[in-house]
Amino acid sequence: MLIYKIFRDFELKILKKFGESNGSTADQQDGFIHFCTAEQLEETQRKHFSNESNLFLVSFNSEKLDSALKWERSRNDQIFPHLYQKILYSDIVKVSSIDV
Repeated sequence: MLIYKIFRDFELKILKKFGESNGSTADQQDGFIHFCTAEQLEETQRKHFSNESNLFLVSFNSEKLDSALKWERSRNDQIFPHLYQKILYSDIVKVSSIDV
């Protein structure tokens, strides 16, 4: 199953340059990397990125992330994928620009 993370331009550049990342400032504060499903994307973008540009939608295969990926209750009592390890550039399936 594909899961998604919205990256700001500079966050994606850091991931590409170093091959790994601890995620956004919010991810680092929360202690895990926030992902969402396709069904959760629109609300996630609206809630957290509505006034931003230069965004990228990055797809990951949830099965490849193995036991470090936990499905946990979060916003609106929905189950969200949370990654408890660094994001690896090599785990990216696809990168798409988000048109705002």
